[in-house]
Amino acid sequence: MIPELSSNELMTFEESLGNVLATPSAKSTEDMKALRDAGGAVGYDDQGRLIRTLPDGGVEVLEDSNEGVASPLP
Repeated sequence: MIPELSSNELMTFEESLGNVLATPSAKSTEDMKALRDAGGAVGYDDQGRLIRTLPDGGVEVLEDSNEGVASPLP
């Protein structure tokens, strides 16, 4: 049986987990850079667009919520 956490314990756990997830390790940062540099990684950019990275360092917009049209970027 898993013991229940008090509200203070749960709040502390959630804050700690959030801090860990918000701060990637050096290895995670290296791995993400290698993935991005290889091209083909898909995710959302800071403008909320769904993008795919290209091997030359550029990105291709797959879906733009403002336009709904795919278009390559330089």
